[in-house]
Amino acid sequence: MKSNSTPGRGRWAVLGPRARSAAGCLLVASAAMVAGTVPAQAASYRYWSYWWTADGAWTFATAGPSSSVPGDGSVEGWHFGVTSVAGTATDAPRVDPLDAFAGACGSVAPAPGTKRVALVIDPGVPADAPDGQLPGEPRLACAQVPMEATGYQALRSVAAVRTEDGLLCGIDGYPLTGCADVVADQARATAPPAPDPPATLDQGTASQASGPPPSSSVGPMPLILGGLAIGAMLGFIWRRRRSP
Repeated sequence: MKSNSTPGRGRWAVLGPRARSAAGCLLVASAAMVAGTVPAQAASYRYWSYWWTADGAWTFATAGPSSSVPGDGSVEGWHFGVTSVAGTATDAPRVDPLDAFAGACGSVAPAPGTKRVALVIDPGVPADAPDGQLPGEPRLACAQVPMEATGYQALRSVAAVRTEDGLLCGIDGYPLTGCADVVADQARATAPPAPDPPATLDQGTASQASGPPPSSSVGPMPLILGGLAIGAMLGFIWRRRRSP
């Protein structure tokens, strides 16, 4: 099992140019956090988080799936849940990444000009599901794709993907609606806790990537990286000064 090593800037999937204004708003929100002007009540987000592996463990991806190029033998994960911008190990897919490649791609023979990427797609637990919806079981899939394929293309080769305004919002039809909805931490604290059920796996088959790549590289969603917000602000001021 190989670790992803491509450097990048975010773990949220921003897949197109229409997301620039949303990303800009989120950078402003990050700047407000640095300045200490955010509301006292913190918030989390209900979304599909993107994960890599490092030293046999899950780690938040530091680039979005459209700018990450996994290597042959990599393991990538997707987990739907209510996650804070800080993120913790408990937000990771509920499948051991050490077993994922053998389980997903062990029976898929290598082919010239392609790579095998094991994907763990974990829809999460009922406690984090949108109202009126229930998640399915975690599943494994092996994406056998061209060597230059991105993480997004690998995912799209084995699952149906729903996007809105350039953001990745749903996988395999879940959730049916919504996209990175805000969930107040206070509301979560008053909800009865629900233990994670044991993860059972639906093992998928290998598939070839299809369709063109996304129209632009991936940018960040709301991370608590004040430096990015400050950099965006300085860049805006610099462009304004250069404008006639």
